[in-house]
Amino acid sequence: MKKVAIIGANRFLGFHLTKIFLEQGTEVYGYIHDGHPAEGIVRKEMSFMYGRNANFTEVTELSRIFEDRNIEAVYFTYIDGGDLYRRSFLRGKMVEAYDALKQTISFCKRQHIPLIFPSSLEVFGDHQQTVEKTTLPEPTTAAGKLYYEFEKKLQHHCNQKSCYIVRCATLYGPLQPMSMVFQQSFLGNQISKISEDKRDLLYVEDVALELSDESKLNKLDPLSHFISGQKRQWQKAASLVGIKGDKNSPHIFCQGHHIAHTKVEEGIEKQRKSTELLFLEK
Repeated sequence: MKKVAIIGANRFLGFHLTKIFLEQGTEVYGYIHDGHPAEGIVRKEMSFMYGRNANFTEVTELSRIFEDRNIEAVYFTYIDGGDLYRRSFLRGKMVEAYDALKQTISFCKRQHIPLIFPSSLEVFGDHQQTVEKTTLPEPTTAAGKLYYEFEKKLQHHCNQKSCYIVRCATLYGPLQPMSMVFQQSFLGNQISKISEDKRDLLYVEDVALELSDESKLNKLDPLSHFISGQKRQWQKAASLVGIKGDKNSPHIFCQGHHIAHTKVEEGIEKQRKSTELLFLEK
């Protein structure tokens, strides 16, 4: 791919997708939008890192992206943990998010180009521990319900051959949103509540690499699952960052692509070093 658009280039997965595409020499239109004030330092660092690349065009109006007929694929990463786990903030962003998705679907249909939507395994409720291809989601969390609503809108309006929904396990790694517990623990903050899904875990750069690889993308089903293929990955990472995870918390079993290329110990160390550079040395 020579030119892509990432709707949410200043979100967690969106940033890592942007970074990988730029490293590959791909032109990137990156749509950004305001995040929660507490995430400001993370968003600023993201902007600093990709803003220096001549192949990156920062966009704050979607219409500017949708005027370009040379875009070959669009990634919709509008939200992340920095939004999802701040309920009051997310409510205020919902109208914007749905409008952005509607415009994105319309553009991709007109241009006959693929639309890739990284969703979440949270579309499956806590009681859904075994997932097959025919299993219908029954989300029990606000994040899961939101992702499922996005999925249904995509499935209703998109041609399956050009729309990819990829449900991912919980993501971790450098520049993880401030509201997520690993990042909170690295900063020495007390963990009072864990909102994110603890049933599986993936390193964010592994997911970004898979989604940015056109040859692998073309082999995906319209609806796919990205999983670690290993048990208790979240709990293992939690112990490494000093969080006392629930040893009896369930694991989700589902058919999917095993993409745990980065060992938990390595991924956590990379996130630790990133956090130290960004926060603790200032």
